Amino acid sequence: MKNKILKNSIITFMLVFTIAGFSQGNSANILLDAFYSKIKSQKNPQIIDARGSDEFALNHIEGAVNFNLKSEDYEKHVAALNPSQPVFIYSIAAYRSGLLSTDLAKRGFNEVYILEGGIASWIGGGKPFYSNLKSKLSIAEYKKILTDNQYVLVDIGSKYCATCKTVKPILEDIRSQYGGKLKISKLN
Repeated sequence: MKNKILKNSIITFMLVFTIAGFSQGNSANILLDAFYSKIKSQKNPQIIDARGSDEFALNHIEGAVNFNLKSEDYEKHVAALNPSQPVFIYSIAAYRSGLLSTDLAKRGFNEVYILEGGIASWIGGGKPFYSNLKSKLSIAEYKKILTDNQYVLVDIGSKYCATCKTVKPILEDIRSQYGGKLKISKLN
């Protein structure tokens, strides 16, 4: 009898837990091609750049709006979204996107997609984007760097990326080991 009650309690708990999970909406990290395809399938996609405003000013996915949980006008931006339509979120990595996704799911948004690899994945994948960067490295300049140097290490990052900042001492250590044989080229 005790086992039957315990078994029924566990099943009831699992059912309630499952229903509660679905009622908060679905959120998923998806790869670039799936993210891009889903955006293209929407007439007016809801795209959110969850980075800071200065990062957004440098580059962003065309059609994106810029806000995150720390934005002063956060509630206004969320109120402008349609919870029954998919929402597409990206940042540099998944941290700010994930926080925003969790909040939107709690508010009843049905489909929330996070771009795996963030804006770098989008740009690196050759998808269209707005850019305000003053300095860009052309293919010709890149090829010249490769031919003029024995070893080339390309550091792709951002001054806004916390993880990117942790790499700096490692790069300096590598530079000291290789000396003049190594060219470190930094790309934002």
